[in-house]
Amino acid sequence: MPHLGLGELNLSNLLLRDHAGEMIPPKGADALKRVLYAAHQSLGVDYCPLLPDLTTIMLTVMEESYAYATIREMLEDDKSWSHFLALSRVEHIAWCKTWTDLMYKLYPQTAEALHDIGVLTPNGLDPILKRFCVTLLPYKYVLRLMDL
Repeated sequence: MPHLGLGELNLSNLLLRDHAGEMIPPKGADALKRVLYAAHQSLGVDYCPLLPDLTTIMLTVMEESYAYATIREMLEDDKSWSHFLALSRVEHIAWCKTWTDLMYKLYPQTAEALHDIGVLTPNGLDPILKRFCVTLLPYKYVLRLMDL
């Protein structure tokens, strides 16, 4: 299965325990593999660390074909960039920096506390934003972030 920049360890964790604290059932893992391979082969997605977690969540509420269609629409017509997904390491780092800027503008006290513990750096935010907060938040809150 293509890890799309997520890394083998994180992909393994997603399959074995990070999906609402449980292992993804074999049928779900097969569906995830098919959708990710389709995104990789048909849409040309080589790097998109959010995609495995987002696809897993989508597959809990929709069929594979709808999950694939949703991904295709999120990528729009130009596969080199997306409003919704970071498609390169440079874009991912830019998203980390943008998130830091937004935290300072919207929640300055929280931003200072996060800065003090090293979260508001690209290295600190990288694992959080790669995994769509699934390793930090209870699953029901991750679903709320996606508004599902």
